[in-house]
Amino acid sequence: MRIPSLGTGYRFWRAGDPRWQTRLFTTLTLSRMAHGMANRSEHNFLLETGVWSNRPLPGAVALAAGLSLVIFAAVDPERWIGRRAR
Repeated sequence: MRIPSLGTGYRFWRAGDPRWQTRLFTTLTLSRMAHGMANRSEHNFLLETGVWSNRPLPGAVALAAGLSLVIFAAVDPERWIGRRAR
């Protein structure tokens, strides 16, 4: 999980994208949410345990993913928070 995330950050950093840190943070956040969903049970597969066996967790994952997409994709974050990327 760390290697693909770091690879994503490195790719955007080498390309000169000024928002490479934001992209890296978003990749790490979403991958940690997926990791949390996948590792809820030590012995059973996610579909065997059931996605809704822990009701708040899918909601938290959906909320985190939705907020990340809204903030970093739909809204111009530089204008929204009043800062420019270096």
